[in-house]
Amino acid sequence: MIKSKKVTWATALSLSLSLVLSACGSGSTPSSNSAPAPAPEKKSGGEQPKAEQTSQEAVVLKMAHSNNDKHKYHKGMLEVKRLIEEKSNGKFKVEVFPSTLGSDKELIEGLQMGTVDGAIINTAVLASMIPDLAVIDMPFMFKDREHAYRVLDGEVGDEFLQKINGKDIVALSYWENGFKGITNNVRPIKTPEDLKGLKIRTMESRAQLDAFKAWGANPTPMSFSEVYQAMQQGVIDGHFNAPDTVAANKMYEVQKYYSDIPLFYGALVFGFSPATWNKFTDEEKQMMKEIAIESRDFERKLAQEEEKAGIETLKANMEVEENPDVQAFIDTVKPVWKQYEGEFTPGLIDRVAE
Repeated sequence: MIKSKKVTWATALSLSLSLVLSACGSGSTPSSNSAPAPAPEKKSGGEQPKAEQTSQEAVVLKMAHSNNDKHKYHKGMLEVKRLIEEKSNGKFKVEVFPSTLGSDKELIEGLQMGTVDGAIINTAVLASMIPDLAVIDMPFMFKDREHAYRVLDGEVGDEFLQKINGKDIVALSYWENGFKGITNNVRPIKTPEDLKGLKIRTMESRAQLDAFKAWGANPTPMSFSEVYQAMQQGVIDGHFNAPDTVAANKMYEVQKYYSDIPLFYGALVFGFSPATWNKFTDEEKQMMKEIAIESRDFERKLAQEEEKAGIETLKANMEVEENPDVQAFIDTVKPVWKQYEGEFTPGLIDRVAE
């Protein structure tokens, strides 16, 4: 009898444990009708989850840029989103992050580490890794947009893309910021003399720093996300940028003057993280290459339209100098051109200029 009772208790205990374990396990494997898990919380410092799958098996791609959601970069990225989702028949879902995943430098690191799937990066920032790329950011390098397109979409541009690919970024095409003039809070800028002593923000580009030194200014490298507040607080006197970028960021609220001098042409590189790229099939890679060109053309057309609208917005809110002495700026910066002739690959400046 005693032996029989022990068997009964053991059986009962085993059954109870089975029921408890079954109850605990019921929440770990959701049924097909269960709600999907919440999206991962955004992390500061630009680190975001890699491409992942939702409950509908759509692969989520995190695409980023360093400007706000009113800017042409964002509109261009929304076109990328539309094209990818449409051409993949819903296999991919694109989430666009404006200015929230960090500066261009942080986005480069995100692409290299695989924490960002795709992004656009200013060539001036990439030039810190690829010195020859700084030729794009030389003052008055391009006569007009068509000149820039011939270079970037041609042999020289292809060579640069290959060099960027060697830095753990799958570079596919060039987008546009456009020709950049100067804002400031001190006085109208018509000649290089007017720039003397002014604290002007630049990107982390030696070519830009050296050019502004040649014009007599005090250049200050700074992340774009810090520029508005720095101008508002008087840490810097001004910065240079395309008119639509100035307008989209409402910099006329903290700046009085804009000089429409085409000092620099701003270009960006559109690309993917190798960690993401290597997961694509050959057909998907070809699709992404085609989308890179389609979105490039869309964004460039938008850039031209918004530049015109941007100038009008600035005229309504700032004092705009439309007839600066461009030749005086070109003459003053010639020593910088001479300096960089010896730093770039021999003949590069001539190839681009021609």
